[in-house]
Amino acid sequence: MRIFFLLLVYLSVTSLSAQHLHTPSELLQMSEKSTVKYTLDSSLQVVSPVNWPILEEGWSYNPATEQLISPSTTLVTQDKAQKYQKKADKFYERQQYTAAARFYNKAIAAQKSEKIPQLYLQLSRSNLAMGKTLAAGEAIAPLLEKRRGDYRLHLLLSEIYQVGAQARLERYHLSLAHLYNRNDPEILARLQQLLQQQNLAYQDWAFIPGYEVIGDGQAVQVKYQERPWQAYGLCEAIWENEPGYVEKMARISTQSPQYIQQKECLLSALIAYEQNGADANAFPGLAVLGKALSEDQIDGFILYEIESRKDPKRLLSLADTELKKLLEYIEKYRCISINR
Repeated sequence: MRIFFLLLVYLSVTSLSAQHLHTPSELLQMSEKSTVKYTLDSSLQVVSPVNWPILEEGWSYNPATEQLISPSTTLVTQDKAQKYQKKADKFYERQQYTAAARFYNKAIAAQKSEKIPQLYLQLSRSNLAMGKTLAAGEAIAPLLEKRRGDYRLHLLLSEIYQVGAQARLERYHLSLAHLYNRNDPEILARLQQLLQQQNLAYQDWAFIPGYEVIGDGQAVQVKYQERPWQAYGLCEAIWENEPGYVEKMARISTQSPQYIQQKECLLSALIAYEQNGADANAFPGLAVLGKALSEDQIDGFILYEIESRKDPKRLLSLADTELKKLLEYIEKYRCISINR
C-alpha cells in the first residue's frame, strides 16, 4: 500500500504518466530482455569520493542582463582606483579603519560607474570594524540588486546583523550565503554553529548513491552496495546505454529527458528502499526523499541535494520565491530540534 501511495504521489507531483514511468521490477525485466548484457554485482565496497565544486569569490548574477558575472569581470581597472585601493588595503591591515574607509571611498569614486564588489565589501568591513553597522550595510547596498547571488555579500550581512543582535536576519543571510556557495564547508560550519545557538541541529549527510556503472554499448556492469542503489544504478545504466530509451522517454513529456531520468531513477531507488524496509539511518537521503515527495517538495530535494551539489552556480539566478522554498526545505528536512 505504501509503494502504491508513493507512486501515485510521485506521478501527481512530477506530471508524468503512469504508463511511462518504470518501477525497479519493470526496469529489471527490461534489462533481462535487452540486447545489451546488463550484469548486477553487489560486491561494491567503497563508493568513489566526490569532490564537490566550491565557487570562487566574485561569482554572481545580473537579473537585468540575465547573465552570470564571473570573477574575472570584477577587478579594479582604473589606475587611480588601484592606487587608492592599495593605500586602503594597507590601512585595513594595520587596523586603521577610519583611514581605510576614506581611501576605499576614494577608490570607488575613481572607478566611476563600475561597481567593483571588493571595494564595497572592504568599505563595509571597515565600517563594521568601527562598530558602524548602519554604514556597513549601506556600503554594500548598491551591489545587492546587480550582483545577485554573491555569497560574500550575505556573509557580511550576517555579520552585520550578528553585531546588531538581529538573530533572524543573521540566520537568513547566512543561509543564503550557504545556498549561493552550496559546497563551501566553512560557510556550512558557520551556519551549523548559528543553528546550534538556536537549538537546532543541521543533519550533515550527502546524497551519494552507492553504485558504479562500468562499460557501455553491449556489456554493462552495475556494481552496488545495497538494494536501493541497485535499483538506482540499473535505472541510470538503462538511460545511458539502452538503445532508443532516451528518445522513447523524451516523447512522454515536454519536460527535459534529464529531468525525467532524474525523477525515474529517484523513484526506483525510493520504491526499493520502501520494499526492503531499510533503516532510515542508513539511507538518510532516501528517508528525506520519501517525506519530501509526500509533501510535494521533490523539486527542493533535487535542487538542494543533487543539482546545486554538482553545479553551485545553478542557484545564483533563482527567483526569490524559489529561494524561499529552498530555505524552507533546509529548515524542514535538514534541521531538527536539539531538545527532542
